[in-house]
Amino acid sequence: TISCISALVTPPNPNIRDNAHALKSCGGIKILIEALNNHGSDPELLTLVSQTLEKCGCDSTMIAALATEGVAKAVMCPLGAPYPEFSEGRIAAVRLVRKIASLESTLDDLVAQGITQSVIGVIGASTSLVHGDKDVTVLSDASFTLSSLTNSGTAIDSLVNERDIATIVGVLGSNAAVNRSVASKFLKPVFRVLQRIA
Repeated sequence: TISCISALVTPPNPNIRDNAHALKSCGGIKILIEALNNHGSDPELLTLVSQTLEKCGCDSTMIAALATEGVAKAVMCPLGAPYPEFSEGRIAAVRLVRKIASLESTLDDLVAQGITQSVIGVIGASTSLVHGDKDVTVLSDASFTLSSLTNSGTAIDSLVNERDIATIVGVLGSNAAVNRSVASKFLKPVFRVLQRIA
């Protein structure tokens, strides 16, 4: 079951790295992606799978393998689901995509999969802070992810449209930007993105 797979890569298990690599070798990543694709109406399962995949990103080899398997797109798809109980899954999904975007070799592929626009959608949805600190975490990770993505020229080209730019600029006047301690967690990467697309 997914719970058993999750236990293999969850602390305090001392063999997380070895187990993550074994999971990749035996096709377990594909099974987790299938679970995401086939159980979109089960927020508990979506959360468990997103958290498990994020924990599998334990080193650069695993992160690259997750990117190759198309994990970024798979974990971003459920983020629009209207389930309040999926907020922990959102955190894990965006944190995983941030890890993947930190590898320069993955950037063009992420942009080709539409991850840039997905991240902008996450940023726009999180600025209202409906889920409090959880939205702050998602907003921060999504902003840093977008900043990493814009290290790719193709990502910058894909952002040159009014809707995406309006969302990014809108962050500056959002509820999240009003509180200085909250704003300090995401404004720097947002400004970097705006400088790159200017």
